Amino acid sequence: MRQSLHVKLSIVMLLMILLLIVVISAFLIRGVQNFYMDEFYTQMQAFFGDPDFASELRSAHGTAEQTDYRNLAARLTFRSGELEIAYGTRNFYVLDGTTGAFLAGSQAMEDGAFRISPNVLTALGGQAGDRSDRGLPFMDVALPIETADGNTYIVQIVDNKETAAALSENLFAIILRTAVIGLLISIFLSFMLSKTMVVPIQSLTRAAESVAAGDFSRRIDSNAHDEIGELAETFNNMAGQLEQTVVQLEGAAERQKEFVANVSHELRTPLTSVRSYAETLIESAEIAEDTRRELLQVVVDESDRMTRIVQDLLTLAQLDGRLQTLPMETFSFQAAVERTMRAVALTAQEKHVRLKMHFAPNLPPITGYRPYVEQIVLNIVSNAVKYTIVGGYVRVKADEVNGFVRLTVEDNGAGIPEADIPRIFERFYRVDKGRSREHGGTGLGLGLAREMARDAGGDITLSSILGRGTIVTITLPLEDQRYAPDQDA
Repeated sequence: MRQSLHVKLSIVMLLMILLLIVVISAFLIRGVQNFYMDEFYTQMQAFFGDPDFASELRSAHGTAEQTDYRNLAARLTFRSGELEIAYGTRNFYVLDGTTGAFLAGSQAMEDGAFRISPNVLTALGGQAGDRSDRGLPFMDVALPIETADGNTYIVQIVDNKETAAALSENLFAIILRTAVIGLLISIFLSFMLSKTMVVPIQSLTRAAESVAAGDFSRRIDSNAHDEIGELAETFNNMAGQLEQTVVQLEGAAERQKEFVANVSHELRTPLTSVRSYAETLIESAEIAEDTRRELLQVVVDESDRMTRIVQDLLTLAQLDGRLQTLPMETFSFQAAVERTMRAVALTAQEKHVRLKMHFAPNLPPITGYRPYVEQIVLNIVSNAVKYTIVGGYVRVKADEVNGFVRLTVEDNGAGIPEADIPRIFERFYRVDKGRSREHGGTGLGLGLAREMARDAGGDITLSSILGRGTIVTITLPLEDQRYAPDQDA
């Protein structure tokens, strides 16, 4: 049977408190006994060490009425209050100084009692016996006294420890009552304390179960500024990151579905055209030469379009998976841009679009993968020419800023709606699908250019005003961050 953490914590705390009470009780009881014994021997040493008291005892002598040892006992009886003689617990005895036999005392001594006391033996040897022995059931001191009559006696004070035992019993009873009350209080406090620890853990368990079930929105409310609060905060951060990751994965899955659908559509359209025109050429035996050439030109154009789509997809796969290491070279960025501008010059001339170029003096060469650099520039410039109105212009400026070459491509075309700008670099995203298809666009050009630029350590940004034109800024590092293979490898 599984026990809850709440019960376990309560039991552990109760056992700790009970153990603490037992240890304290043992120390207190032992302390009382030790104090009583130490107090007895200190008191006896003070009395028998007093020269006046010792002289008073030695001055005892016999008379016609009583012997000298009875006179000695009488003087001890007179001082019994100071010696705290309490009949039944503490008594004095006068023993024979040679044999240790009982002669007189505050009460009668049974024959042979206390004769083997180590202190009495010491006194029989002529020395004061005042050593404590915690192993004996009594406490005693023994002092040899020679009276004025020349007789030697032993004065023994004996305490049977009943007072100390009674104090210990009373103290134990008090401790027991206190322990019962303390345990009741500790049960309540341990319950409350364990509850403050267990409740957050239970909340954390329920939240973790919700997360495991797929509910990543569950959070733990905790105002504690301790380890429990830190754990709750960590869990909330983890749940937030998981929720964000799930959203991103769902978005990625959705974009992947859309990507596959777009690829299928873009390939199906030219394939359908190729098949239709090819069937027309096969089925029509007699067809004019001009018409036949037009149909074949459509087949060639659509084949080129499919080739561009496939090439773009291969480039994207290469960027995503790093399928191969790119060979780096150092070349003139200005020459690469000029070569690209010549490639689009014919299209610009047909649309009567003016191309303008300006290069900063002493533009430094760059090191990178030249085909990617030229494709980045080609995608941006050809896109600008494609969507610039007849008679418009495309202005290209290049300079160097903080270790980067910067290429700005500006046109006075139709521009891009503000709502479409955040998504303009997404794969297969097109502002106007009909117009893009009319110009042969696939929606890959801008996205592919930005991914190649970022892969090299640069970036592409865009700003546009609808109806007034677009400005695209390309930044590329002078030293490409992609790995260049060792030529000696």
